[in-house]
Amino acid sequence: MLPESSENPAVRASRPQDPGPTLAAPPVSGLATPSRLAASRAPDARPLADMPLSYTAFCTLRRDVYIRYASARAGCRRVGQELVQAALRDLATVWLQALQSASPAAVSWGLLAHRTAAGTRDQGGGGLHRILPRRQADALVLRYRLGLSMDQAADLMGIGDREMAGVLRSAMRRMAHPAPFPLSYART
Repeated sequence: MLPESSENPAVRASRPQDPGPTLAAPPVSGLATPSRLAASRAPDARPLADMPLSYTAFCTLRRDVYIRYASARAGCRRVGQELVQAALRDLATVWLQALQSASPAAVSWGLLAHRTAAGTRDQGGGGLHRILPRRQADALVLRYRLGLSMDQAADLMGIGDREMAGVLRSAMRRMAHPAPFPLSYART
C-alpha cells in the first residue's frame, strides 16, 4: 500500500472523512446570551471546518490577545486557552447574528468576558474585577496590563475610541476615590 502522502488525491477524497469537532447551528433570532447559547445546542450540528472564512479570520486576528487577556484573568495560560476556545465555540453558534449586529467584536468580547468571569470565579482572583465594573476593569487590563494601545483595546472590546477613553477615565477616577465600604452595604 502506498503511503498516504503519495496516494492519488482522487482516491483519498473518496474516503469517508471524520467531520471533526462540531458546532451547533446558531439560534433563530436574537444576540448571544448565556441562556440562548445553552438553548442553541441543537442536534443539527455542523463541522467546525464548515465555518465561514469571515469567522476564521475574525478568530485568527483576535485569538492571541484573547488568550493573553483570559490568562491574565485566570492566572494560568492553559486555563486562559481553554476559556478562549470555549468562548470562540460560543461565538461560532451565533456568528451570523453577530455579523448582523452593530459590532461583532462587542458580541465576541461579551462572550469572552462571560466565559472568563465564570471560569475565574471559583479561583478567588479577579483583583480589579472585584472592585470595578467589568467593562472598566477589562479596559484597564487591556490597556495597562497587556499594553495595548487605546485603539487596539477599543477595537478588541468592540467600542469606539472615545467610548474607550471615557471608560478608562471613569475607571481611573473610581480607583483614585474608592468607596469607603462595599457598595452593597450602601443601601439604607
